[in-house]
Amino acid sequence: MLKFGKKCQKIKKIYEAYAEEMNRERKTMREIYEIINGIQPNKPAGAFKIFLSEKIKEGELKGKNVFKDGKKMWNEL
Repeated sequence: MLKFGKKCQKIKKIYEAYAEEMNRERKTMREIYEIINGIQPNKPAGAFKIFLSEKIKEGELKGKNVFKDGKKMWNEL
């Protein structure tokens, strides 16, 4: 079994800092790519969004006030 001393911890911190910087650069490049190409990032699906999509598929929500009616149904749960 390996024993990690202070030297190993320093090396590990160097790699962790390098990984953070790489991830930051990748995120920035991805955001730039999305802006240049007009790609809208996907927002995470929340419970309400999933609920609405299921009710629309089931045919329970129709018309102009889908969100208003969906909100009423959501609040009744």
